[in-house]
Amino acid sequence: MRSILTVIILSVFFLSCERTVEIDMPQQSSKLAVNAQWPQNRLFTVYVSKSLSVTDPVPYNYYENRFLVKNAVVIVKENSRVADTLKWDSTNTRYISSSKRVKLDSSYTVEVSAAGFPPVSAFSKMPSFIRPSKVVVKENARTGSDGQPQSEVSVTFTDLPSTDYYLFRFRNVNGGFSCVNTKNNVVEKPGLSNPFDADNCFSGNKLLVTDKTFNGKQKTIVFYVNGNDMMPATDPLTNRTQRPWLEMMHIHEDYYRYIKSINIYDDVSGNPLAEPVNVVSNIKGGYGFFSTYTTSVDTLR
Repeated sequence: MRSILTVIILSVFFLSCERTVEIDMPQQSSKLAVNAQWPQNRLFTVYVSKSLSVTDPVPYNYYENRFLVKNAVVIVKENSRVADTLKWDSTNTRYISSSKRVKLDSSYTVEVSAAGFPPVSAFSKMPSFIRPSKVVVKENARTGSDGQPQSEVSVTFTDLPSTDYYLFRFRNVNGGFSCVNTKNNVVEKPGLSNPFDADNCFSGNKLLVTDKTFNGKQKTIVFYVNGNDMMPATDPLTNRTQRPWLEMMHIHEDYYRYIKSINIYDDVSGNPLAEPVNVVSNIKGGYGFFSTYTTSVDTLR
């Protein structure tokens, strides 16, 4: 029996072979990537980078941001007229206007060109301004599955008689709330929701809502948040104590699809068995995403 096993092992060893196969990878041309999301009253700000091929060499200094494009010409048109040419800001690594800000009821086109790249552009019209008519906070409204107290936050607003999309964000000085709970089915479930999550936990930065079931009507959405996230905290930059706040954003459909694709991408990131995810892009001739939106901010107290 031992000799038979030895013969089998040796047979597998000698029959197996290694063959080197060279694959001719076609060189992909680099394209500009533009990213900008603008609420009302923000200075025109655009981030410009470039795509790289998988065959491009990694620079000696790996931590150098080799994607940045610092010699671009970035033109912003407001209602089809040139409003400004943005300047490179080395501190923020962005192209920023010195004085021009985003206005309500306006449309914007971003045009970007740089030597060695085809020009790119994108268009967005400011959506209507919608804000909550009422935000009510009830502390210690219930206990989560982890035994910790949760506050109830109910948000009431009036939807327009059109197809509308919203993004809600619960934030404090440390960033977005790590977990927001809701049983309201108008809130888009995460890309790959966890069926074993008793609290139905959502990221506090990416709460997407469509008006399919309440088009043109008043709507109240009830959220539950951890009591610890509702505590005032000190901003390390300003040394001021701030309470948490809620951002309600009225967004376009393409922005909705963009955030939804990011949610799915984040869910599958690091999973070798997951299917590839393409993050939504709307830049003509290149990559990235540009959109305008309106936003309101309510302090949670």
